[in-house]
Amino acid sequence: MEMAAVAAAVGVLLPFPFYWALWNHPQRWVDLCGRGADPCRRMAQVSHVLKYVLLWCLGYVFMMWVENKEDPATRAKLIT
Repeated sequence: MEMAAVAAAVGVLLPFPFYWALWNHPQRWVDLCGRGADPCRRMAQVSHVLKYVLLWCLGYVFMMWVENKEDPATRAKLIT
């Protein structure tokens, strides 16, 4: 179950360094985006990716929790 805890921690903690850097060094973000790119739009795209990672991690933890409670005797058997 410790792998599930690590996955959940990664998903939950990943956005904090990104938003901290944006808040404390906004000009670096603008420079990183480059000329012609809208920094707000890039920030929204990165935020969507971070939300996807969070959703994936939470789904992984949920599946580990469900599989932990399953009875192996009631699982589907391979057709031979």
